[in-house]
Amino acid sequence: MSDPELYCLDTRVTISTFKDPFDSSSSPKNSTVSPSNLSTSKGKPSTKNKHHKHRKPKKDTKPEHLYEGVDADTIPLLAGRRARSNTSAGSSYGSSRLSFLARESGSINNLRGDGTEFHEESLNKSDFCASLFLPSLSFQSSLPRGRHIFDDTRGSSNSVMESFVEKLYPDRRGTIMLATWNLLPLLAGSAVFTMPFAVVIGGYFSLVFMLVMSLMADVTGVLLIDCLYEISPNSGTRKRVRKDFADIGRSVWGRTGAFIVHSFLVVYLFLGDVLNMLLLSKSVYSLLHTCTKLSFVALSCLFSILAYPTLFIKRLTILAYISLLSIITILFSIVALIFVFIHERDSWSHNYKDIPFLNIERFPLAAGIIMFSCISHCVLPQVEGNLMDASNSSKVIHISYITSVLINILIGIFGALTFGLKTESLVTLNASRINEIIRTIIGVSSIGYSVLNYPLNMFIICETVDKIIHDTKVEQNKKYYYAWVALTRLVLFASTVGLALLIPYFGILLSLRGCLIGTCLVFVFPCYFHLKLKWQLLSWFQKTVEISLLVIGVVLGLCALYGTITSLVYAFETGVEL
Repeated sequence: MSDPELYCLDTRVTISTFKDPFDSSSSPKNSTVSPSNLSTSKGKPSTKNKHHKHRKPKKDTKPEHLYEGVDADTIPLLAGRRARSNTSAGSSYGSSRLSFLARESGSINNLRGDGTEFHEESLNKSDFCASLFLPSLSFQSSLPRGRHIFDDTRGSSNSVMESFVEKLYPDRRGTIMLATWNLLPLLAGSAVFTMPFAVVIGGYFSLVFMLVMSLMADVTGVLLIDCLYEISPNSGTRKRVRKDFADIGRSVWGRTGAFIVHSFLVVYLFLGDVLNMLLLSKSVYSLLHTCTKLSFVALSCLFSILAYPTLFIKRLTILAYISLLSIITILFSIVALIFVFIHERDSWSHNYKDIPFLNIERFPLAAGIIMFSCISHCVLPQVEGNLMDASNSSKVIHISYITSVLINILIGIFGALTFGLKTESLVTLNASRINEIIRTIIGVSSIGYSVLNYPLNMFIICETVDKIIHDTKVEQNKKYYYAWVALTRLVLFASTVGLALLIPYFGILLSLRGCLIGTCLVFVFPCYFHLKLKWQLLSWFQKTVEISLLVIGVVLGLCALYGTITSLVYAFETGVEL
């Protein structure tokens, strides 16, 4: 059998030659290929002549690849095997072209027998090293290249903003440890500093609520991953047919669903940077207010400029290492907090009596904060898509939520016992008053975390905004494009700083993000999408559980929203968050 030929049954079929579909400088010829419209090539070799030699392709054309009688479920498997052999031989063309064949043949995106997707991009050593430290805010938008942003297609396609994770380690090299590392910064990031505040205002019942919310979020995370897969009617195997969260929304609600999900994800990232700026402002003021007469607003505006240059970073490798540094800096704050808790342990016996078991009036605000600490669903599809063994995705979710809830409970209870009713929405502010050394460590590390964590979120938002000028004169003209970039980055940066100064209440702002965005991303979307896509396959018990999760999530979200708005009004009237 010659290399470009594939024999199956008694039929030989030639797929027409076309340019590389992943080359932006070229457009595919005869790019729509399916088992029903494959055409027999005029130039196929005669089977009568055993010594027939194929005509050598011209330099400006790609060699033809022949598939014979291959159904829609088999093409991806053959293409994936061929793509892997080409990749091992150093050919990047084969994998991209064959992945395009499988995609355009009307079959699923997956090119491997286990339902995993083969990616055509090569991986250099420095990028792979960077991927080991890439935190999980690596978020994939489903903005297709060369089409409307929310084109009504039912399958994934190459996107303008490809996942950070997929770009840096595309060939499913992620281990369980690396995937867990990607999720933990979301679940136990800056929100951990607000857990003592949640315990104080909500009571000890908040600790139980943390466990319940983590369990519910764990279950809905598994449901979301299951939405990525379908059972092939021909082979009966479970294969991945959707790429990300927005792709699932598109499968259920069409382009409107993609728009809704993508909008929630963008707002989630934007509010994350607002919280970063607020953390920066409060940390700077706590560190410098004793040695300067500048006001809180002045210090905030002055030091927030540190984050502005990071908006112009375009290399994902650099963003990965910057994100690694942000995680390292927050670890310094956590270690300093633990030292303070142990040092001030004598106050535990006095403060535990002041905290009620349940404070009905303030508990909704605590619920919103806790709901925020359970959001990881925006990146679960990407993390799962890069595991060596996709079947370990549930294990990764379980480990991540168990670890994060233990961290949140420990920080929450010991922080509340250490500072009692005087606990602020950022426990780091209480700890900074212990001595100058602790203040310096916590202040510098919190500032570093805020600045270094800022560009990763904003990168996706900027790419979304830049899509507005796609294929326009503004994008094609360098002067106009640079002016556009400078203006949009400045507006986005000023918006995050302005909103942080407008609502300078970290706990309330974090709760608002949790009850608005978290309710939909964690409970509403995963449960509804799974019920819609898998209704015929679910037992009545499974349907009852998922409907219950959806209803409970909505009710809790509405209660948390009411409590958050009430607390916000009270804070505006009195200037006090608690």
